Amino acid sequence: MNRDFFVRELGIELLASACSLAALRHDDLAEPLRIAPHHHDNLLQLDLVRGCRGRVFSSGRWLRFESDIALVAYPGETHGYMLEPAREHAAVYNLKVGSEAPIESLKYRPLPRFAQGPSTGAFEIASELSSAANPDGFPQSRAILSLLSLVLGWPERGPAALRGGTGQDVHPVGEQAVSLIESSLNDPLSLDDISGAIKISSRQLSRLFERAMGMTPHRYATTRRVDRAKTVLLSNRMTVGESAEMLGFSGLATFSRWFTQHAGMTPTAFRSSHQEF
Repeated sequence: MNRDFFVRELGIELLASACSLAALRHDDLAEPLRIAPHHHDNLLQLDLVRGCRGRVFSSGRWLRFESDIALVAYPGETHGYMLEPAREHAAVYNLKVGSEAPIESLKYRPLPRFAQGPSTGAFEIASELSSAANPDGFPQSRAILSLLSLVLGWPERGPAALRGGTGQDVHPVGEQAVSLIESSLNDPLSLDDISGAIKISSRQLSRLFERAMGMTPHRYATTRRVDRAKTVLLSNRMTVGESAEMLGFSGLATFSRWFTQHAGMTPTAFRSSHQEF
């Protein structure tokens, strides 16, 4: 399947369905940025990374890079990254394309999961996408055309863009623990609950998990719950109170305190500082 055909089919599906596009951007990145490995059932995620080095989690393992890269995570694929700014004006663009129904054209997997050296043009298109917002949560034609232009110009896999990291592959126990955590984000499991389900000791679970993911199970669960909260808040279809209930919190005040503690701002402030189209 060639890319032109894929882009045409994707465009038809996006225009015909109640899909959404969400954008997060980090300009002039000065501090390390860490997104724990996770997955989305019905979202395509596109990431453009400029001026950074670090590790990305793709195809079931951690991979190192030291150049500008473009990343793709198809629905259901675990992904994440640990980035450090390597030069001035480092930036990360994170784009998520979603639909309540599966997007059939994504089954062809025509875009490489990682590619080297996204051009300046790709970042310009990503910036244009950020300005084509629709307050109702549904994409305008302009936003869809910009997205398809970005996909059509997506870089091919580059030589030696990523290399394996010794000892960083995910242990099966880590994968099982991640699956349990992901399935219970609205009602987090305790370490004993997870270790009991996997049938190993809590101490052994912590050691294996931290080796695979670079953080404790508790920190991973908290990071992923914050990620989920941000995604829910980016939808304008629910109030903050309804979002709190959906995320499993006993009330708005409890959710607001928790979110502020972990995200550095209130849920309302976070929503107003980002856009969804």
